[in-house]
Amino acid sequence: MTWAGAGKLAGELVQSGTHDKAFVAGGGVQHATRDREKGFGVFSDVGICAENLMRNFAVQRVLVVDTDAHAGDGLYRIFSEDPRVLLISIHQDPCTLYPGTGFPHEIGSGRGAGYSVQVPLPPGAGDWSYERVIDEIVSPLAEAFWPEVLLLIDGCDTHFSDQITDMGLTLQGIRRIGERMGRLAAKLCQGKLVDFIGSGYSRDPNLVSLGWLASLSGATGVPVDLEGIEVPPPHLKPDAGLEETMEIVAGVQKELAPYWSCFAPKPAGRPHRP
Repeated sequence: MTWAGAGKLAGELVQSGTHDKAFVAGGGVQHATRDREKGFGVFSDVGICAENLMRNFAVQRVLVVDTDAHAGDGLYRIFSEDPRVLLISIHQDPCTLYPGTGFPHEIGSGRGAGYSVQVPLPPGAGDWSYERVIDEIVSPLAEAFWPEVLLLIDGCDTHFSDQITDMGLTLQGIRRIGERMGRLAAKLCQGKLVDFIGSGYSRDPNLVSLGWLASLSGATGVPVDLEGIEVPPPHLKPDAGLEETMEIVAGVQKELAPYWSCFAPKPAGRPHRP
């Protein structure tokens, strides 16, 4: 109940203009739906935040960017038919992780077709993969949608040390996601950003809190020294999984092309005539 109320309040503070940004520490329930609890969550704090803004504050365009390692299946069920909410979920391949949904063809239905975007990344995908997804999918869609507020779901279960996921982000990579989301909010919606920071299952609890801090640092622009804190395994490189990620990006863009002109195939140029 506390997170649900915190999410609602965070959205109200940002929408009212008293704060540019608000953060819900421990929030980001992605799996609960309108009528049932699921996946460590009883109430959908993100869903309540978005619904409250649309119902009581006349907000017509809410962008939800979910970078948690698990696909946001509950949010998909809540908003899959609602074109006022653009949901972009970047997550580990659902063939390898709970909840087993979040494939590129899951784009919503009815009036909401094309407003649900699923980007399943290969296990081990590193910092550069996330940056390319944001640059090639999130940013173009955000600029086409032009949201009034941005809701970010992140945390630390994408960190390479997590026990229940298999992604390859570093603390610097988590911070850069926050930086990009902060810039998008500043460009498109007067800086209005609500950051739900709640995941992380590392054996080292300090790394979880540092992952949350990295997100806060990126979204706010407040510098934090993260150098020398983590020790990536020798096999982990920033470009891990990048080639496969770019294939996935191309597939997602093709899936969305009928709904978004930013992904429509470019017409071939006229043949050169001497």
